[in-house]
Amino acid sequence: MFIIYILTAIAVIYTLVGAYTDIRWRIFPDYLSYSLILFGLFGNLFLSIETGNSAFFANSVLFLILAFSIGYFLSYFGLWGMGDTKILAGFAAVFSIWPSFQSFPLFQAPWPFVVTIWLNAVLLAPFLAVAFMTFHIIKNRKKLLILIRKKFQKYRKVTYIFAASLVLFSIIYFTTPVYGLYFLVLWAFAILFTYFSILAKIMDSNIYELKKPSELIEGDYPIELKLKIPGKLKKWGLEKNQINYIKSHTKKQLKIKRGFPMIVAYAFSLLISLFSGDLTYKIIYSLIHII
Repeated sequence: MFIIYILTAIAVIYTLVGAYTDIRWRIFPDYLSYSLILFGLFGNLFLSIETGNSAFFANSVLFLILAFSIGYFLSYFGLWGMGDTKILAGFAAVFSIWPSFQSFPLFQAPWPFVVTIWLNAVLLAPFLAVAFMTFHIIKNRKKLLILIRKKFQKYRKVTYIFAASLVLFSIIYFTTPVYGLYFLVLWAFAILFTYFSILAKIMDSNIYELKKPSELIEGDYPIELKLKIPGKLKKWGLEKNQINYIKSHTKKQLKIKRGFPMIVAYAFSLLISLFSGDLTYKIIYSLIHII
């Protein structure tokens, strides 16, 4: 079973390298994700032969197909990029079972380990996205603060509504603390979500990098593209034929949207999943026992 240690180490190294390349150059190389998938398949095939248990290889293939299918579906609707799909497929191929080589109890969920990695990444992503946005606000503060001030002036009525509701919920809290507390929590989530959404829209159109046509890669999303390209610009960005068309028709630099590097969330998630377990399952378990 030593192969499990090797596969886990490879997955961690590949993810950390991918996180670095995604932050530095905004790309997760295909050769990393594809080789991770191959390592996972052949490693689990070796495990099946060594142990006489076909479940290792069967689960690896099954989880790979499911992860890629779900990831492709989400990519099609622009919910994430194909790079995220490939790295998730790599995790699915590698982790055919829950790794359980820790010397301390692991909060193991009843679903496959790849689902735990994904769920933990989803939980971590908003916090990392806030850190990402804060960094860029500080870096581009002169320009962004002016835009933020103008944008928030348009939502003054929303601010007044939130302020009035805070007064109302405070009165409810002092009269019936239990219900008032619930209302205050909901109010906090509502206002945070509203203003975070406004801020995200500002960041979405104003955080970009300049790229030459020769530097474009699949998945890049141009802002204010004046050149008419073949086909429709999909939510997941430029496709290969569109990039070739741009290269042959212009030499001007393009503004490319700089989104949150999701692979960073996967890197943190993989480490947390390996050494702590499933955070979602832990939360659900805790809530059930509290109730």
